[in-house]
Amino acid sequence: MTADCIQKIIRVWKTKSAGSRLAAVCLSIALAVAGIAVGIVATVQENVPARIDDENSGSTGRQPSARESANVDTEIDPLQFVNAEMKNGTDLARWAESAAENRWGYVLGTFGRVLDDALLNDKLKQYPNAVSPSESFIREHWVGGRAADCVGLIKGYVWYNADTGTIDYGAHGLPDVDAGGMYNLASVRGTIDTMPEIPGLAVYRMGRHIGVYVGGGGVIHAMDAEHGVVRSKLSDGGWTHWLQVPGVEYADLLMP
Repeated sequence: MTADCIQKIIRVWKTKSAGSRLAAVCLSIALAVAGIAVGIVATVQENVPARIDDENSGSTGRQPSARESANVDTEIDPLQFVNAEMKNGTDLARWAESAAENRWGYVLGTFGRVLDDALLNDKLKQYPNAVSPSESFIREHWVGGRAADCVGLIKGYVWYNADTGTIDYGAHGLPDVDAGGMYNLASVRGTIDTMPEIPGLAVYRMGRHIGVYVGGGGVIHAMDAEHGVVRSKLSDGGWTHWLQVPGVEYADLLMP
């Protein structure tokens, strides 16, 4: 009860009859309670965020995907390469590093192009048994960014045209092969225990998986639909062989 209400009750009590006194006291108490209630409502309203009207604001109410929230850069910077005119091991390693840093996704049959709905739908038709089980995850996490499968990470670099900024299917003489096909094409290769310390060499596992050695005991590879392009230790991957990627120059390569 406020001080004003108390003063009013005292004045009425001194000047009115007993019946008037009781009525006045009851009315004053009611007004005081009402005032307190109004104050509480106002306080609550001040501390509750305003509701966003999705219909009027144009919002769909959809939460942003993990990729949208991360604001991942999909541009390929040709300035990152030491020699954009010649495919070389150093730049292949830099390509792989950039793919990992920018969280490229994984979809079977892709090779570094931006993954939109049309491309994903195409791969769903092409590889339904492999892509369909992960479709929801892929749409949530990888659509809107670049994506590659394990050998596609490497083919994307060889096929990349620094002048146009495009990845041109089958360019620079490298055919569209799987991981095993790339290993078989390589004229320079060996067992993992004989691998030179040369960034840009490919590492291969007989389970039809391939990655890029980036030096210092590190490998970058497109792992699977759940993980995308990741960095791991050479010693943790079960890699059995290394190879020189066809079409890529390794000027510093010294055969063991």
